[in-house]
Amino acid sequence: RTVGHFGRLDALVNNASAFYPTPVGGATPAQWEELFAVNARAPFFLAQAAAPHLRAARGAIVNIADIYAEKPRADLAVYAASKAALLAVSRGLAASLAPEVRVNAVSPGAILWPDGGIDPHVQDRLLAQTPLGRIGDPGDIAGTVAWLLGDTAGYVTGQVIHVDGGLHALLSGADQLDAFFALPGDGGVGAAEVESGGQFLGGLVQGVVHFLSVDLAH
Repeated sequence: RTVGHFGRLDALVNNASAFYPTPVGGATPAQWEELFAVNARAPFFLAQAAAPHLRAARGAIVNIADIYAEKPRADLAVYAASKAALLAVSRGLAASLAPEVRVNAVSPGAILWPDGGIDPHVQDRLLAQTPLGRIGDPGDIAGTVAWLLGDTAGYVTGQVIHVDGGLHALLSGADQLDAFFALPGDGGVGAAEVESGGQFLGGLVQGVVHFLSVDLAH
């Protein structure tokens, strides 16, 4: 329908995401299937379906991943694995669709506080450990996505852009991430929980995967 209406397809942003804890010992095959279906399978097959149109337009794909894809939290093993698979999908697509189509991923850190708020001590700990000293804004993600889709990123493909205030650079292992973000039940909140809130990309993409058909030259 997008191609029929606009006559072309310039960009695909895979922003749909399923997220919930799956502690080892309680995770189920159904949870595995659901998380991988939304976070990895759907982006791949949407990209495959869009590829002929994106090749014709010399367009771009951006997949929204998560800091946990590379720094898993103990209770998010399945979610982290699904997002790590999305990073692999992104790099594989970048190789497969080049040179006509560029493919990159964005890994957000903490974006927005939850609607219900979190413990002020957790907020202070997060801000103290983030080099830029603040959480992110949906505009930080939207601006990164817009840049990756545009001509000024024309020589960028197969990359993961971390938009996390420098947090990724400080984390050398999952144990540090567990220590930084308190686990459920102790008043803490994880990065993916912080970033939720319904305005994740500031109106650029929301809720489900959207095909964006825009003339990036204007």
